[in-house]
Amino acid sequence: RRRRHTRFLSVTGVQTCALPISGRRMSRRKAKLKYRNADLRQAVEKAGVELLSAGIDEAPMVYKDIDEVMAAQTDLVESIATFMPRIVRMADPGERPED
Repeated sequence: RRRRHTRFLSVTGVQTCALPISGRRMSRRKAKLKYRNADLRQAVEKAGVELLSAGIDEAPMVYKDIDEVMAAQTDLVESIATFMPRIVRMADPGERPED
């Protein structure tokens, strides 16, 4: 039996089912070494989202593509909606992540 699931598209991350396929493409450390604040700002502006604060380790580029993640889970879940945020506030740079 498939569960109904609301997709949550986040400019600074992806929240889906807690399965091995979901989540990050790279570690927080690698993200901080690879990307700069300008990369984060550009990605967020392109998506039409106002960014209040976020660390580079939460940049959208460090997360897997939500469409690919959900396509791999079609036998488990049914997408019933998509949420597109317009304002994002994540932990400030240097603030310890909750995970």
